[in-house]
Amino acid sequence: MSFANRSFYYSIFERFRSRNPLLTGITVLVLVILFAILYVEPLSRFFDVTSLRASELGICMALATVSVLWFEVYKWFRRKANSLSAHAGQAHDGSREGL
Repeated sequence: MSFANRSFYYSIFERFRSRNPLLTGITVLVLVILFAILYVEPLSRFFDVTSLRASELGICMALATVSVLWFEVYKWFRRKANSLSAHAGQAHDGSREGL
C-alpha cells in the first residue's frame, strides 16, 4: 500500500518509474525481516509465531493484490474523468477563438 498511496492520481506502475531508493530499500528490509521472523526458528520462537504455509502466503498475496487493485481502479477512473474534462474544456475554448 505504500507504493499505491504515493500518488492519489498516478498509477503505481507510473510511480515505479520515478525511483525512490529509500522507500525501495526500506520495503526490501522489512520483507527480509518479516520472512526471517517467520522462517528462522530462533526468531519465530522468540516472537512466538509459526511459519505460514504456501496456501496462507497465497491468501496474503491475494488480499494484498485486491487491496491495491481497487485503489488503482479508482485512480484510473479519476484520470479518465480529468482527461475527459480537459478535452471538453479544450474543445470549448477552441470554439470561442473563432468568434
